[in-house]
Amino acid sequence: MTRYDLEDSTLFFDYQVLRAQLALGYEREPSWNASLGPRAEVLQSRLDPAEGYREAGGALDVEFLGSGSWWSVTPAAGWREYDRTATDGLGGQPLHSSYAFYAFELIADQALPAGLRLRAITSLRWEYHLDPAQDARSVYGSLELIRALR
Repeated sequence: MTRYDLEDSTLFFDYQVLRAQLALGYEREPSWNASLGPRAEVLQSRLDPAEGYREAGGALDVEFLGSGSWWSVTPAAGWREYDRTATDGLGGQPLHSSYAFYAFELIADQALPAGLRLRAITSLRWEYHLDPAQDARSVYGSLELIRALR
């Protein structure tokens, strides 16, 4: 639950998020594991009900740990359905349209020669809305080359 000191239905509305995931997993000691299963999420907001949604999807989580490295890869897909269709107040266009999404996340920490480490975080997301004008793609990436001082 996110609670703001001073609620504002336009910018800072309080909301509650409920998330659930069920996964079937396989583990191969000691180096890797994988899990696959459905995910669900619900957002509710008393002051701004147009922000509420229900989301259903699934994900595959794969992790590898060994030889001085840790890799985690998670592809996911699903559908987000908004509870109400609020309009923008200008031309009557809906603020949100429901959409299908596809996501890919990678977290890696890899040992390199000469006491170096490479750390990477990447997140990719594609959204295909019922209203194609709201389609979106996002890319986030962070790459660090680290040398420990000894």
